[in-house]
Amino acid sequence: MSLNVLNELILDHLFGKDQISKVYISNSIKKHSHNLKENGDLSFPLDYEIWKNKILDKSLREDKLEENCVTLVEKSQQWQIPIERIDFKNSRCLLYLNKLKTIQFVFKEVLENNSFGKQELKHNFQVIFPISNNTDLTNWRRNLVATTLNNVLEFCRSNETCSSPNANTVCYLDFSDKKTNYEDRSVAMSCGLVVDASTKKKTNLCFHDYFCSRRRDMQLIAMHKYGIRMQGDTCFAEFLDKLGSATVTIDLLEVKHTSPIQVSNEKMSNSKGASFILYNCARLETLLEKFNDRVAKNFYSELPALSETDLTPLLEEEEWLMVYDFILYFPDMIYRVLENLENGRCALHLIPQFLSKLVSLFSVYYRRVKILVDNRHNLITNLFARIYLLRCVQKIFKISLKFLNIEPIHKM
Repeated sequence: MSLNVLNELILDHLFGKDQISKVYISNSIKKHSHNLKENGDLSFPLDYEIWKNKILDKSLREDKLEENCVTLVEKSQQWQIPIERIDFKNSRCLLYLNKLKTIQFVFKEVLENNSFGKQELKHNFQVIFPISNNTDLTNWRRNLVATTLNNVLEFCRSNETCSSPNANTVCYLDFSDKKTNYEDRSVAMSCGLVVDASTKKKTNLCFHDYFCSRRRDMQLIAMHKYGIRMQGDTCFAEFLDKLGSATVTIDLLEVKHTSPIQVSNEKMSNSKGASFILYNCARLETLLEKFNDRVAKNFYSELPALSETDLTPLLEEEEWLMVYDFILYFPDMIYRVLENLENGRCALHLIPQFLSKLVSLFSVYYRRVKILVDNRHNLITNLFARIYLLRCVQKIFKISLKFLNIEPIHKM
């Protein structure tokens, strides 16, 4: 179950099955990310006039909506993500999810279900890559968008549970400059120009020049922000190559692919982008390696099975946000990336945005909460619950970076 599926269940209960068009499902119920105690995890308007044009059955009475709100908690106990309570505030119905059951469900899905996040594809989408060998940044961006989209599609194609009736119908996603006539359906995929930040005209930069510029930026960040001093070392050079390449990827994908994107070769980008993402991925890898090392040295006991682990200690606000706002939302993010492919659009910019926000939250959590605590009985329960949380976050990091062809850095 994803948040989109949960929204559909809620709307089915409120208005009757399939009474709300699929177009409205994702935006009819608001997902909150801030002030959850006051706003709820989800909310929707109680004003019947707002819903009237979205409901297929126009005979539904206004009082029936209020009545169905009251019975929503009881009905949701049959769902994998149940609602714990509801509240009414400012003409809205506020929904508070059952945190423990949501966390238990999410961890099991992420760690034990190989289909987690994989979407049912409407067609057998095939990417047609650009033909040109030109290495100017606009052409490089077009190749990058095509490659990243293909990675996401390959991830979803590995979903053996796919049952779409049109799954075998080929639809070509054509990124090439030459528009070819295919026997099957094809969609032209456009890509915005990469423009010079000063002149606002198409940049003359080639990939190599821009990569070298961003690699230098990353070297300064590595030295001054993260205290890395290894000039002349082969490993350091390889490390900077990875950082430079990842930074170019984030730069060229963080804006909608149909929109132009500005770059500069003269001053360092303000975006902390790839370095911040990879630094926090390395932090997480190191933390989990330290845990495994302490288990091997019998400082900690073996991590119990997920079904035998008490997850109730996950009470910190950042812990719930990582589960609810990111891990649970991950399948919906992929759905949004792909939902408009038939119209020649893909929302690949959501992937670096998602990663950046998740690592920002993890960074706050990492600094504030001590994970690897002393081996005392009253602390070990917290430790095991948090290790499972971080394993889920680690898996989301790895899948997202793989979409972008960014190789994780295990140590910084």
